[in-house]
Amino acid sequence: MKKSIALVLAFLMLLSLCACGKSKAVEPAPEPAPAATEKPAPTEAPEVTDPAEMFRLAVQYLKAKDYDNALVWLTKAAEAGNVDAMFNLGVLYYKGEGVKQDFAAALDWFTKAADKGDGDSMFNVGRMYSNGEGVDQDYEKALDWYTKAADKGVGEAMNNISYLYANGYGVEKDNAKAEDWLAKAEAAGYKG
Repeated sequence: MKKSIALVLAFLMLLSLCACGKSKAVEPAPEPAPAATEKPAPTEAPEVTDPAEMFRLAVQYLKAKDYDNALVWLTKAAEAGNVDAMFNLGVLYYKGEGVKQDFAAALDWFTKAADKGDGDSMFNVGRMYSNGEGVDQDYEKALDWYTKAADKGVGEAMNNISYLYANGYGVEKDNAKAEDWLAKAEAAGYKG
């Protein structure tokens, strides 16, 4: 009985290989699905060359809280030019999620994404300069980055520009400009 089941399984595997048109070694029957606490198996790099697909894999690992594999795929995607991966690497390093908190690395990845036009990354670079996180506090640089982000429609950047003007940080205190920027932030949908 066991021999006939094994023969049937071998025959079915051979049929599936022929149907796919692929020639690969016969593999044992798949293992049962991993328990919810287990990490998904990593995908091998040679099979994935598209940066968007690399990012998609990274997101799957992030959802599973598998930061080791997420970091691998985010880095590959970012190095291949994927802006979303650059931004997310910045977030992981900024928050210290799955990696040791590293403001310098966060700033580096946010800056790379900002240089490619990502408004949220521009905002984050501005925030890091405003707060002195990983860099010397510099309100003028913060204002520059916030302005770039505001030009991309980032309402929170507009709100922070308002704050800088209201308090005279990096600029001469100017309540009229502060109110103008606050109105722009609200018009952009910011609900601080």
